[in-house]
Amino acid sequence: MSTDNDLDQMIRETLRQDESELLQRMEEPSLRTMMGDAFSSRLRWLMVLSSLLVFVSFLFAVWAGVHFFQATETEQMIRWGALMFLFLMPTSFIKIFHWLEMERSAIVREIKRVELRLVQLAEEWGSEQRA
Repeated sequence: MSTDNDLDQMIRETLRQDESELLQRMEEPSLRTMMGDAFSSRLRWLMVLSSLLVFVSFLFAVWAGVHFFQATETEQMIRWGALMFLFLMPTSFIKIFHWLEMERSAIVREIKRVELRLVQLAEEWGSEQRA
């Protein structure tokens, strides 16, 4: 993942710098940044494909919804309503997948922060032991 490589590089660079500078650089990313990271990960092809599926599924749900409201008989309304529901379900599931992918990236980022802090503490402990 390119963002992981960028974060690894940032960790290596900041190991030599003051901790306050590190905390300023490692702020929480915005939602737009997290979405961009999700679309630039190894699963980019899957994120793009699922976004296209959401778009197509939503269009079909709107199409079924229009027919639902134009239906004059109860049986037609039930069929078009059920079809609209079936087209909205994949949209919901894929959006949940996108949120989980963004959350995975956030968890990886936090683990790297903990790794960085452990390295810093080990260096401080090592320098105290030598003194």
